[in-house]
Amino acid sequence: MKKVITGIVISSMLMIGTAFADWKSDFDKVYVDVGIDDAVELAMKEGTSPLHIMMRGVQKKDLNHANLVKALYCAGALGADIQDAAKIMKVSEQMVTAGYKKSIVECEDAMADSQAFTPVGTGTSFVSVSGTGGGSIIIPASPSGFTQ
Repeated sequence: MKKVITGIVISSMLMIGTAFADWKSDFDKVYVDVGIDDAVELAMKEGTSPLHIMMRGVQKKDLNHANLVKALYCAGALGADIQDAAKIMKVSEQMVTAGYKKSIVECEDAMADSQAFTPVGTGTSFVSVSGTGGGSIIIPASPSGFTQ
């Protein structure tokens, strides 16, 4: 019985390892044939994490990191996951911000509405505050500027 269970466990581990290797070769092939957007989308559909995708993408010498970030946002990766992966892979905050801005321009409709993270410096929103003299003033609103 132990031999059967051990065999099943080893077979499962080999299949997982093979599947993990397959996404990399698929990613590389699609990247060369079609581009980073389709490669990232395919990898995300296969369940590959943004960190693993970022690790693979950063290895591509001809790939601008901002385009990799944009592709991750466009494929529906969560902003916090992209930011974490970028920190681990030492992708600059400027590249993350540039990639986010590109994603808004190129695929805003495809991006998930529930993005929990927006890089700093991507835009300014405004809040109107009524003054005591009957007028109102408009001031920039920023979550980082709020105090508790």
